[in-house]
Amino acid sequence: MELQDATRTSGLFREVNLQIRNLMGRWPVADGLAEFICECADSDCAATLPMDCAEFDEVARNPGRYIVSPDHGAPPGERVTHSASRFLVVERASS
Repeated sequence: MELQDATRTSGLFREVNLQIRNLMGRWPVADGLAEFICECADSDCAATLPMDCAEFDEVARNPGRYIVSPDHGAPPGERVTHSASRFLVVERASS
């Protein structure tokens, strides 16, 4: 997959996650964890990642970082910057 396509796909997933984050501010859930969607480059991915708003906000501050499922790992051109049991944070090299 081309870097540009991967960035476009991840960016689309980020937009959806920003909407989920916005809704969490209005209607928080009991355990504080929202189901964000994986921001990997696979447009067919349907993985969800339980995260609290602070975790998501920390990742979203850097537009080159994305949340992905722990079983995805980091494909070529990306590196893991944070590893948790529920999600990974990967950083994509700029184009």
